[in-house]
Amino acid sequence: MQKSETRLIFVRHGQSEANLKEVLGGGEGDFPLSELGHKQAEIVAEYLLKNYRIDAVYSSPLHRASDTAQKAADAFRLEVNKDRRLREIDGGLWNGMKFSDISVKYKDEFELWKTDLSKVTIPNGENVYDVQKRAVAAITDIAGKENRKTVLIVTHRVLLRTLQCKWENRPLSEINDCAWLSNCSVSEVLYSQGSLVPVKIGQDGFMGDFVTKVTTSM
Repeated sequence: MQKSETRLIFVRHGQSEANLKEVLGGGEGDFPLSELGHKQAEIVAEYLLKNYRIDAVYSSPLHRASDTAQKAADAFRLEVNKDRRLREIDGGLWNGMKFSDISVKYKDEFELWKTDLSKVTIPNGENVYDVQKRAVAAITDIAGKENRKTVLIVTHRVLLRTLQCKWENRPLSEINDCAWLSNCSVSEVLYSQGSLVPVKIGQDGFMGDFVTKVTTSM
């Protein structure tokens, strides 16, 4: 019996205006790509076209993700399928706030954000358990629908970090041991019968001088 396997190519969106301004965008903040973010989206689209045969494209509906996905979709002459379950963590009362302001107004919660993300529920927002649950449900559905195909999924930083825990067989209590992924970095994972096996995580060398490293912004 032939093994049923789907290749999932995860890309974090290009630099957004929220990233640039050190603002928490979150799942309810629809910030556009920055000028650099548009360039990054073009570069990753070219990289994917050279290295993969993408059969389907899925994305968070937030513009910073869907516009990144659209560049790749255009390269492969595909449509972008938007799934709300792929949006970023809901920032609740932090949405749209500068990280410097969050660190003052929500000092204790923000300190946990930096040191033990698994213990933080953003006021009026989500925690990483909420995010991982909907993320896994989304990719399970996508992998089932696109069985034995190669699928591009464009999404966000915190959501990808929760999935890294799955790829690396870590509990979410160890999420801070997973590296933050840079804008438009590429991760490749094989999905088979609920199992997620990483091939590569956070590749961004192809971005050259256009790499943006992560501090605390989304």
